[in-house]
Amino acid sequence: IQHIDCYYLPVEDATWSTWGQWSVCSVTCGHGVRYRVRTCSGGVCLGPAEMHTSCKETDCDGGKIDF
Repeated sequence: IQHIDCYYLPVEDATWSTWGQWSVCSVTCGHGVRYRVRTCSGGVCLGPAEMHTSCKETDCDGGKIDF
């Protein structure tokens, strides 16, 4: 059996847009994730279209009930 590695070769005119704004954090309290995206035009671009990072909002109250 012969294995052949295949690669997408980028087209010279293919370009990424600038990164968009970061999204809001995925949670309203505690640790979550935010992301931003970019789009490829003109062919096949190398690299990711989406970027993720962690975020931390205010601490959650822990389910305590005020009386």
